[in-house]
Amino acid sequence: MQHLTELADFYGTDKGTKCHRYTDIYHSFLAPLRDRVQNVLEIGILQGASLLMWRDYFPNALVFGLDWNAYDTRQPGHERIQTALANQREPESIHAALCNWDLHRTLDRIIEDGAHTAETQVNCLLACATFMRPGGIYLVEDAEVQGFADDPFWDERYNAPLVLQAPGSVGKTVLYIRR
Repeated sequence: MQHLTELADFYGTDKGTKCHRYTDIYHSFLAPLRDRVQNVLEIGILQGASLLMWRDYFPNALVFGLDWNAYDTRQPGHERIQTALANQREPESIHAALCNWDLHRTLDRIIEDGAHTAETQVNCLLACATFMRPGGIYLVEDAEVQGFADDPFWDERYNAPLVLQAPGSVGKTVLYIRR
């Protein structure tokens, strides 16, 4: 069973040792139940390298990707990957894509790696919240954490977020939220 960092480096994502080093953090949270994960969503997919990483890391999961720029999943080996167009500045487009996939309360893991602004990060969280399975994990990369934990969104359904610092990476933070 490969470590997430090995997969990130193999596929050339910015999540591994070549840039942000998020995968060391992610592996500690995601490894224990990785065989049970059924649905993973990543918002902000660029060229799709991280979709391939998630597909291999979660062997029993369907992997969904949202971005303003479509990534072609009609290639061999992409059978468990689906993508759709959505704009983080328009939460209704995210909601519509998730409804189209019929993912209500089924997402086990959500990784938000989009525009990296407080506005879009909050938009994504609010648009995706009802699609998370109880016990699901939501990760926000390059989090704009100023005031985020004080938002009135946090109540008995969601734990207040943990702010994590990527090892060896200055100013790179990940927000960890568990439903």
